[in-house]
Parts: sequence; C-alpha cells; structure tokens
Amino acid sequence: MKFLSGGVILILLSLIINGCKLPANKENVVRIKGSDTMVRLTQMLAQEYMKTDSAAVIQVAGGGSGTGVAALINGTADIATISREIHKNELTRAIAEGHEFKVDTIGIDALVVVVNAGNKIPFLTISDLKNIFTGKSRNFESVGGPDLEITPYGRENSSGTYEFFKEHVLKGSDFAPSVQVLQGTAALADAVSKDKKGIAYGGIGHFMGRKDVRIVPVKISDKITIPPGGLLTPEAIKDGPYSLKRYIYLISDSKGNKKAADFIGFVKSPEGQKIVKQLEFIPLY
Repeated sequence: MKFLSGGVILILLSLIINGCKLPANKENVVRIKGSDTMVRLTQMLAQEYMKTDSAAVIQVAGGGSGTGVAALINGTADIATISREIHKNELTRAIAEGHEFKVDTIGIDALVVVVNAGNKIPFLTISDLKNIFTGKSRNFESVGGPDLEITPYGRENSSGTYEFFKEHVLKGSDFAPSVQVLQGTAALADAVSKDKKGIAYGGIGHFMGRKDVRIVPVKISDKITIPPGGLLTPEAIKDGPYSLKRYIYLISDSKGNKKAADFIGFVKSPEGQKIVKQLEFIPLY
C-alpha cells in the first residue's frame, strides 16, 4: 500500500476546506522544503494557517536542511526550513543567482540522544557520545552501561541535525562506518525502539511522549547532569547549561512569494508560537 506524502495530504485538506476549488493563481501556493526535524511542526503550522486563509495551499516536504536551501535557490521552493546556520557558500550561491535571502528564527530545538526503553544506562558524557559515534566505543559497558554491543543510528549528511551533531559532539571527527544512516528522525526513533542495542540522536520533539525509547541524560560537568531525573525542561534548553541546542529557521526570498511572507508572519505570531511550543520546540516568547 502506498501512503500519501505530507504535502499531498495538506493539498487535499485545503481543497476540502475550500469546497474543492483550486487556488486562483500560483501566488496562493507556498512550497516549503527542508529540515526533516521540522516537517511535523511545519505541517501543523500549515494546517492552522490555511484555516485563516482559504485561498492558500501550503505544500510541505522534508529531505534535509541542505536540500531545502538548494530548492529555494533553484526555484522549486518558496521557503526553506533549516535546523542549522545557513552556510556562507549557500549565501554566495544565492546572491549569484539573484536572490535576497531573508532568515527568520522561529524557535529553539534541543538535540537529544535516545536508547531503547530497556537500556537503563544512567547517563552519557559528550566524550562518551563522540567515542560511540566515531566507533571507538563499541559496547555500552565501556561507557557505564550494560554489557551490550552498540548499534549506532544517524542521519544522512544533507541533514542539519547531522551537521550539528558532527560539529558539537564529534568536534569535526567523522562518523564511524558502523553508523546506520536513516532518513528522518522518526525513522531513527522507530529503529531504536525495536533494537535493544540501538542509540540515536535527533530533535527532542520526535522522542517526547514515546514509551519505547528513552532520552539519556547528558553529563555536562561533574555537578550538572541534564536532564536531571530524565526530564529536560524548556528552561534548561533555553537559558540553562544544556549545550546541544540550536535555533530553527525559515528562509525565504525577500523578492519572492508574498503568501510565503504572510505564512512566516503567522509562524512568528503568538498563535504560531503556541504551535511551536505544542510540538516540543522552545518558542521565541
């Protein structure tokens, strides 16, 4: 059985809401592409925005932050969703193609590490995580856990989550060949839920509320372990010492689709920020 993509579902939803009428012109269509971490959030925001604008059709797709920026540059997207800083070479290419990129911060995401629900490892340090994902540590026992071989799962290299983890945890070192690469954080969560040896990383929103995976406390210093008692609070993410956090962005062309600008305005409004919070991201205010 084939399942419809999120973008197709949103189009059908809009047609139902609008009495099965197509939008009057292409300016009413907003194509959004990019971060898999942000897909679920963007879909929810799109659904709510279309309730306020009966003419709008919002199409949402993932593929990774880099894929989203490339689509914005080549004209196949009106908004790129990214979960990392935009690269200098991406800006250079955009300028060369005649674009004027506008970068809007819409929230904060915490990157967390999860294991199978049955793995009761008490905590991991940043050094432990580096050793696991570079292949130096191959058994949980070597990092304070059970005598269990490690199966690490990670994201594809077009992912902003991949880039963030490589920079802030691996400190620029390469991932081990043993890391099993999957597309999308939801796929990582599903894999670890079925693999008692599994460990993966990703945005907190994909793991909160799941009973089949467990967020592992990260030891920041001798005195600070986050999440204390297994609970990572918004305060610890936004203002506290938790270091695995990043801003999430919407990028658009200031000379592009006006409907895209309207949608971004909605996302940054109090109504939009409530949805950001609802999906386990930290809102701007």
